[in-house]
Amino acid sequence: LDYMFQRILLLKKKKYAAVKIEKILDNGKVVTSTEFKGLDIVRRDWCPLSKTLGTRCLEAVLSGVEAE
Repeated sequence: LDYMFQRILLLKKKKYAAVKIEKILDNGKVVTSTEFKGLDIVRRDWCPLSKTLGTRCLEAVLSGVEAE
């Protein structure tokens, strides 16, 4: 097992956005990080605005907070 994910959005093979569990502390708290693999927002030739907007949208989807 390479990674444990708390949430994952699979788009295609090797294209995903995920909340990866980095470690679980002694008090039960979970340390996470967001990971984007193979998505267009990771590419260097995209403008900063589109990267920022795409990242914020994916973080909202992966946050687990219910939308109104």
